[in-house]
Amino acid sequence: MKKLLTIAFLTAFFSVSFGQVVINSADMPVPGDTLRYKTATTVNGIDYTLTGNNYIWDFSTLSSTTENADTFVSVLSTALTYNIAFSNPLDPTHLATVASPQPASMPVPIIQLSNVYDFFKKSTSAYSMVGLGASINGIPLPVKYDNPEVYYHFPITLGANDSTTSSFGVILPSIGYYGETRKRVNLVDGWGVLYLPFDTFNVIRIESNIFVHDTVHLDTLGGHSFAFNHTENEYRWLAQNHHLPVLLINKRNGMGGTLTIKYSDYVDTASYVSENTFQNGLIIYPNPTTGKIQIESSNLKVQSLDIYDMKGQLVKQFPNLQSQIPNEIDVSSFPNGLYLFQFRTGKNIYNRKILIQ
Repeated sequence: MKKLLTIAFLTAFFSVSFGQVVINSADMPVPGDTLRYKTATTVNGIDYTLTGNNYIWDFSTLSSTTENADTFVSVLSTALTYNIAFSNPLDPTHLATVASPQPASMPVPIIQLSNVYDFFKKSTSAYSMVGLGASINGIPLPVKYDNPEVYYHFPITLGANDSTTSSFGVILPSIGYYGETRKRVNLVDGWGVLYLPFDTFNVIRIESNIFVHDTVHLDTLGGHSFAFNHTENEYRWLAQNHHLPVLLINKRNGMGGTLTIKYSDYVDTASYVSENTFQNGLIIYPNPTTGKIQIESSNLKVQSLDIYDMKGQLVKQFPNLQSQIPNEIDVSSFPNGLYLFQFRTGKNIYNRKILIQ
């Protein structure tokens, strides 16, 4: 019975059927996307490697350090030299469908980067990175991968695995040569529910092991060559209609290893307001709220009100309203997050989602 109630709660909370999520090309980025995310520096002791079927990942204790956004634009809006490389119908392998501006970084100090873009190709069967573009010391250069680096094969299903090896090499005018080889090994290793501080997602997870070899040859230093190797362990949690992972954890090993945590934690409050306020005679405001909630009913005889957090735990109960809905409820002591307000009448249940900030 408890399991059935949990499933019923999750179904009400997500407003979708509970089960293994299906991700396909429609869930990938498109030109015009601006996808906000937060970053954290620690997982607070959570073992993020654990996974399974119908698994619950609880990252509700993540604490953000910065906020940012990934943006995606049309390939035609980038530099002309990039267009020639990545908009050529005679080269379908590198025919990108979207470009994403990137921060400029380079392991070699004398190489200055600007106007950096990653180029991606989305098809019904795969989503891949096909190359990049960068102005190197002021000269815009497109760089094609010999083989696209495949992030996902569609549909993404449990147990699916694949690997790709990609490389590129570019002559750096008046400097030398820079090349990179990347091997990505992907495994779809779990599905279930992901808890974040302000939202909950029905997800499927991909584990990736990435092996990187960089080569630099500098004419300016007497023709010296340098090689850098590192590996990365990457975990991506994907949800429908979000276009990017709702949680991405990347652990870089070697070369000053780092832990990168990016997560989507922006609730569409406008849609909640339209959903929660003027339906079925129930009026609930303000939403989102930081303190007190006003509740009114024009024609419903509400008998009880239960308030649940996004894990399905009952946090407050009004069991005997007898049609007298409280005009005001103080939620200022509730932890920040998304809550389900469940109103019961004689025969019906009405669910409303409220964001407490």
